[in-house]
Amino acid sequence: MNVRQASAGDSDRIREIAEQSFQASYALSPLDIEGIIELEFTSDRIGSRLDDGLILVAEGDDGAILGFVEGVVTDEGCGEIRWLHVAPTERGYGVGTELFERVLTALRERMVDEIHATVLADNQEGGEFFQQFEFESQETVDREFDERTLTVELYRNEHIEPKDEDE
Repeated sequence: MNVRQASAGDSDRIREIAEQSFQASYALSPLDIEGIIELEFTSDRIGSRLDDGLILVAEGDDGAILGFVEGVVTDEGCGEIRWLHVAPTERGYGVGTELFERVLTALRERMVDEIHATVLADNQEGGEFFQQFEFESQETVDREFDERTLTVELYRNEHIEPKDEDE
């Protein structure tokens, strides 16, 4: 498996994986899923975030994209993992773990003070994934997605230290 920075040409596959992942893992209506996809995962929207954030994709040996992760540094200087999706057919093979570990490293390299992860509260599987890495649920907040309000759970790991400037 190869993990690399996403490019604009990856947008269609990122959108496809996100949609498949929402359908497989979330107790959301088709309208809610469509709203999130149209708001967050259009080619233009993904393209605009390539420079601002950190979007990594995992490729299989054949070059097919298996999953992606998106991290950002917030205005408060925190790292935030906003999206982590793996194609449902590729789950259980370490793709999510590899993406997660790589984005943690990349965020630490950006000298963040803390790292948070967010997941829609309806995704129990996503919350359990973060808990494997000692992330704990801190709070839930409501976020707007295409005029729909959905609850997002914020996870945080108290044990991840920011990278030392001397490293």
